[in-house]
Parts: sequence; structure tokens; C-alpha cells
Amino acid sequence: MDRRQFLKGSAVAGAALGSSINIGYSAIGLETKAVSNRRTLVYLFLRGGIDGLNLVIPRTGTNRTEYQLKRPNIQVPVASLHNLNGDFGLHPSATGLKNMYDAGDLAIVHAVGMPEGLESRSHFDSQTMYELGTPGELDTPTGWLARHINMSPTVQPGATMPSFASGSAPPTSLLGDFNVMTMDDSSSFHPNYGGYGDETLFTLGQMYSGNSTFDYSVQNGLDTINLIEQLELSVPDTYPNTSLADDLGLIAALIKQNVGLQVATVDFGGWDTHNNQGDGGGGNYAT
Repeated sequence: MDRRQFLKGSAVAGAALGSSINIGYSAIGLETKAVSNRRTLVYLFLRGGIDGLNLVIPRTGTNRTEYQLKRPNIQVPVASLHNLNGDFGLHPSATGLKNMYDAGDLAIVHAVGMPEGLESRSHFDSQTMYELGTPGELDTPTGWLARHINMSPTVQPGATMPSFASGSAPPTSLLGDFNVMTMDDSSSFHPNYGGYGDETLFTLGQMYSGNSTFDYSVQNGLDTINLIEQLELSVPDTYPNTSLADDLGLIAALIKQNVGLQVATVDFGGWDTHNNQGDGGGGNYAT
């Protein structure tokens, strides 16, 4: 059942329930087990321009020689690195990543970038090209993840919420996916979540009950509000008290609600590391 079908179901149920507009989703078929065993891709984008050669660092051979030649001051000494496989090591401050690597929970694909001649020295342009999936091209009308969703046979058409962006706006990777649900806080996902919330939704539903494109847009928004209000989307107390944990906890809650979530995205900012990067592995980067 998609959100357009949900609106129709809500209208019928609302008529049956009289003045109540809080529609129980299980009564109109949203509680389905058809997609309960399907995998969900969580795409975490570290927003910024991190210096990868200061994170995964060559330890031996010609790679180390050239690294030291190009970085006479900010090079990180071999002795302080977390050794990965002999040839490469992690920055000494990356203890958490090293623990994940040793546990078999982390793999590193090194030296991945734009094809020669299509790269950009602007990390803003580079981020856009990565998310569009088109090296050297910034005018692509769709993101790589949206193209995957729209073309993949593994996405179940009946999913209530096949794609989700945790934040205030969907990322460029989902450009062109018109079904993406965007939300950063379920408790405030409402035009008026104060004392007159129900009345606000009822009034908006009456004001925009026509057949225009804008009416349909408002109705689709009301669909989604009704759906979110019926789902249990609280983040467990076991999650850290951080914005990233809140975003990931919200995605986990949606997966557990079995709404057919196939793809979810999270933006995690603060990865511009080029100011006071520090000599010898110190500075802001280490912090």
C-alpha cells in the first residue's frame, strides 16, 4: 500500500470513525509481513572533504617514500600508525575504526576516486559528482541512489515507505526519487504539534480537498503525517545522545515497523579537515 492508497483508506476509515482523525494503520492494511525479511541499505555520507591519505596511510615501499616526499610536515610517523595489513595503517587517533577492523566489521577500499581528467579540486563539486554517480558531470537530473530505486526489481512496489532520508532535506543521491520520505524528528513531524494538531490536519484536509497538483501535494503530506503518528518511532535509550545516533535510531525504528524500507540515507557533517590539520599526526585532524 503506497501513501496515495493510504489517503483513500484514511478517508474511508475517518468517515466510519466520525470526528476522530487518528487512523489506526493496522485497520487499513499497513501492517504487513510481506517485506519483513528484506534487507535495507543504509547510506551514510560523511559530508565534507576529509583527507583520506591522513586516515589510511602508506607504511612501506614506494608509496611511503612518495607520501613522505609530498608531505614533509603533516606526514604521520610509521611508528604511531595502527597497522592494518603491513602496507597501510590507520591514523593513531582512529582507535575506534581499528577495533572495528580487527573485529571483521570494517573493510577499507583504498585509492577510490574520480577517473583521471574528471576529478575536481572543489570538494563541493566532488561530493555532488559522487552523489550523482556521474564523474565530471554536474547537471545529471537524478542521483545514483534514485536511479537504483527506480530501476531495481528488488524494491517491492507495495512498500509503504521504500526510501527514507533522515534529515531536513533528501540528499543529491536521491534526486529524482519522488517517493522519498524525509524526516529528522518524528515527534515534530506536523504543521502544528501543539494543542490543536488534530484540528489543524482536519482544516487542511478540507481546504485542499480538490484535484489540483497542489491539492494532491498537501493530501500526500497529510497521508504521511497520519502514517507517522501511528508508528512507534522512538529511539531506544541504549543509543548515544548524539544527532547521528538519533538519525540511525530513527532508521532502525522504521525498519522494525516493517513499512517496506529498502534504502535510507544519513548525512553526517563536519568532515572538512583542511584547517590546521597539524604536523606529525596532530592538530584538528587528530581531534
